[in-house]
This record gives sequence, structure tokens and C-alpha cells, in this order.
Amino acid sequence: MSRFTGDEEVVAVLEAADAWRSNCLERDGSVFSDEPLWSKSNFDEFRRLFEGNPMDGNRDFFDKLKEQLSPAPKQVKKLAAEVLWFYQLFPHKSRYSPETKAEQVRDVWSWSEDLIPNEHFLGPEHLVGVGSVGVAYLTRRPDQLRFFLQALSDWKGLTDGQRSDLLSNDSPWGFIEWLDAIPNAAKRPIRNALLYFVFPDQLERIVSNDHRKLILAAFKSKLPPEKLPRSATLSLREMDQTISEIRAQLETELKDYITQYMAGK
Repeated sequence: MSRFTGDEEVVAVLEAADAWRSNCLERDGSVFSDEPLWSKSNFDEFRRLFEGNPMDGNRDFFDKLKEQLSPAPKQVKKLAAEVLWFYQLFPHKSRYSPETKAEQVRDVWSWSEDLIPNEHFLGPEHLVGVGSVGVAYLTRRPDQLRFFLQALSDWKGLTDGQRSDLLSNDSPWGFIEWLDAIPNAAKRPIRNALLYFVFPDQLERIVSNDHRKLILAAFKSKLPPEKLPRSATLSLREMDQTISEIRAQLETELKDYITQYMAGK
């Protein structure tokens, strides 16, 4: 399973992601409080203020965001802090330190003029990151954020039954099909980070689509002929499915090694 990486640091990050999925994706809760922050109405207001007032120029991203959200109610400002917390879960500490991540989240939350009630998931062990994200993830934050906000707004607009089906039936492929129907999904690395944190047992911690192609090129010979891709040009979903098949094959081959490793922990 992809949750197993051999890297102890990933465990605490996935603990935070699991809490986020339970509290914020499956419900309308919060990462740091008992407030209903991750609601459709809050996302719609966040989108209205963020997308409806685009700001060009060389000003810092956070300076622009603070101005965009200046008329927002407290709950939307707190939601913005938690969205940025989620956005920063993936980048590895070698590129984005846990201390900087936590400081930025606290700063955005402070725009609400309230204190963060529970900072457990701001600890450095939860913000060490899980992998490389590339330049676009860190420098084109507005593009990534717009996609994420639309995805979550659309998600919150589904019925409870629809959300339950996408998370449990044909998992994770039904959810991926739904997500990839959102415009520009293939161009947004946050798509891949989101999928990993929703399905860490089934999908790989890979943000780069180029890295997916390299993995396929290197390991597709592990697959039996009937499981090889039939097309030379694969969709992201098809790449994810093929890599999942490759992992399953490698886990079978390396079963004894993985068992010994886990027993020795």
C-alpha cells in the first residue's frame, strides 16, 4: 500500500491529513477549532472575494490575500488559514520549513482577530512535508488555489450520498474521474497532492506528472501484458491506475522484505 514509504516522517503528516479528511472533507468542520469552517457557503464567499478581485503586480501573495479577504467574515479568514495549511502539507521541509509554514498559517488566522484554539497540527512533525512539489506549486499559488477552491466548492455542493459514493465506491477511481472533470485539473499539481491525502493507501505521493511518466517508463515491464496501457497517451487517471498496478506487483515481489522491515520497527 502506498502509505508505506519507509520514511518515518510521513506518518505524522498522514495523521494530520487523516484528521483533515474526517473533519473537513467528509464534514464541514475545522482543523484547528470546533467551528464549521469547511462549508459550501464559506468556500463560495472565499471564491467570490479571491477570484472576483484578482491582483497583479509584484506584491507578496499574502499581502494581496489579506486585502482580498479584508471584507470577509471571521469564518472565511479562518478557512483561508486552514486551506493554506492543507496546501503546505505536501512540500518537503528541504524546500519549505515547518516553522515558516506554521508562521504563515498563524498570520492568516490572525486576520480574524481570534487565537487558534488548537495548534496540534501546526507542530513541526506534522508539517515536515512528504515530497518535492516543483516550481509551479510554490510560485503559481493563485492558480493552484483557484483550482482547489473550485474543487472544494463543487464537492460541498454534492449530496451526502454522492460524496459517500465517490469516497467509497470504485475508490479512488470514481473520485478521480469526478475531480478531473474540473477545468485545468491536469495542469494543477495541487490536484495530485489532494488525491494523495484523500487516498494515501492507494495513490502515490507524487505531484509531478513528469515523474509519473518516468515511473511508468522504468517499471511498466513489471506488468503482465494484459495490464499494460493500450494507449501511448494516457490521462492522469490512467497513469495513476497503471502506477497502482505497478506498486501491487512490486509489493508482491518484495513482500518478504516489507514484512521483515515492519517487524523490525
